[in-house]
Amino acid sequence: MRIFPSIFFCFLFLPFFAEAQKEDSCNNPEYATMKCIEPEFEEPVYYMGVEKNAAYPGGYHGLQKDIEENMVYPEDAKKNGIQGIVVVEIVVDKEGQITKPKIILSHAHVLDSAALEVIPHLKPFTPGERHGEKVNVYYLVPIYFKLDK
Repeated sequence: MRIFPSIFFCFLFLPFFAEAQKEDSCNNPEYATMKCIEPEFEEPVYYMGVEKNAAYPGGYHGLQKDIEENMVYPEDAKKNGIQGIVVVEIVVDKEGQITKPKIILSHAHVLDSAALEVIPHLKPFTPGERHGEKVNVYYLVPIYFKLDK
C-alpha cells in the first residue's frame, strides 16, 4: 500500500501548512504584519447622467472660445484642406479637474493629436453633482476644425 503513507503524510502535515499560511495572511487582521498591510483605496466611480452636470466657466460658448484660442491647426490638415469634428470624452473629477481624455469620434485622424493637445489648456470645470454630492462625471467636448477660405 504505497498510497497510504502519502495520504497519511498529507493529513498529518496539512494543518501545519494551513496554520503557517494563516499567520502570513493579510486577510486575517489577527495575524497581520507590517509587511502585508496593503493600502486601502476606493475604485473611482464615474457617472454619465447626474442631476447637475459639470459646467465650464462661461458655458458652452466659453468652452468653444477657449478651444479656438488654444488650438493649433495641424499643418498637414491645412495643406490638404482637411476639416471636421473630433469629439473628446473627458472625466471631470470631484474637484473640477479634467482627466482621462479619450477620442470617441474623429472625422480625420490627422486632427486627433491637435484635439488632445488643446484639452490641458482648458480651465477647471464646476464639478457635477449627484444627490447633492460632487461626483466624477463624463463630459463630451466637441472640437471643430474648420478652415477659413
